[in-house]
Amino acid sequence: GKILYMGCVDPHLIYGCEVTLNTSSQLFDLLFDVQKAFFRRLLGLSKTSIKAAIFSETGIMPLQFRWLILALRSLSYFLKRPADTYVRAALNESISLHTQGKSSWFGPDSDVLGDFTKTITNEALRWVESELERVDKRSYLLQLRQEPHENGGSKYRTMWLRQYLKDIQNAQHRKALTRLLSGDHPLAVVRLTWTDNHRIQVPHDERVCRFCKQAVETPEHALLEC
Repeated sequence: GKILYMGCVDPHLIYGCEVTLNTSSQLFDLLFDVQKAFFRRLLGLSKTSIKAAIFSETGIMPLQFRWLILALRSLSYFLKRPADTYVRAALNESISLHTQGKSSWFGPDSDVLGDFTKTITNEALRWVESELERVDKRSYLLQLRQEPHENGGSKYRTMWLRQYLKDIQNAQHRKALTRLLSGDHPLAVVRLTWTDNHRIQVPHDERVCRFCKQAVETPEHALLEC
């Protein structure tokens, strides 16, 4: 699914970003919704699932950060071209217009880009971590997880194509586990936070298991205790 996304969907979402970055939040949201919808469908998550799970479970780069990285790479390429090439001449002219306070291709990009690709990548990781912390009551199973490392050990990864997505061959089982880990499940610990049908939110300690009536109905209780 990730290969299909990178080959058929991603090219449409990043088209032209190397030259002109989209500075409109409304237009960006339309494209970001496509990215979220694709991976929610792939992982079997609902429309109300936490968006950070899409990136923490697949290792895919959030669209806004991918745009910035590609734009920086292109700018780096332009700057490395010899002075007598068309692309370098066009860049120099655009920078000259920008320094004179006139409209140019370089203006919007210089405002949006920032300093370094590595910095942007680190910001993407921090953004995913902050999103997980913001919805920690639903995403606590996604936090502080380690993935197998090449040397036989394990390493903490914020965004990574998770091993269980590769190991579990049954699609229904794989999607069920993803929903469980991301808090997109019908167990009482999550279900009773919804205020639909004029029902008020139930306090956490009162979201008891429907079978044993003894403990809060959490994923770990349902799988390992009850």
